[in-house]
Amino acid sequence: MPILLHDRHLNRLKISRATISQRKDPVTKCSLASVGLMWSLGLACKDIFALRNKKDLHTPDNLFIIVMVDWVVATFMFSGACASASLTIFFMWDVNFCETYSKLACRQFVLSVVLAFITWLLQAASSFSAFWLLVSFS
Repeated sequence: MPILLHDRHLNRLKISRATISQRKDPVTKCSLASVGLMWSLGLACKDIFALRNKKDLHTPDNLFIIVMVDWVVATFMFSGACASASLTIFFMWDVNFCETYSKLACRQFVLSVVLAFITWLLQAASSFSAFWLLVSFS
């Protein structure tokens, strides 16, 4: 059952009580963390295969695929961090959820946004270093 919130800025904001864990849609349960886990598992399998068969992974074809996937993952992580930052700003300052609902841990929202941007910075550094390694082969 949706809850209607009346605010001085927004008159028709509806927030449903259904959370992601209550939904039956499997697409909403898939997150970027599971994609990153699958990517890491795939790279680990490729490393094990290369070590067992004494293959070289530092070929331009392998690095090109790794660079492309790293850039896509970094783009998704940046968009997720920006979306979480905008929702945090919206809930904290525009709708004043922190004043209305004192049980919400608004400081943890800010901390999660900061950690999301730190994670994106690390992923971006990894993608730039892989790109630099790919360019150095040419």
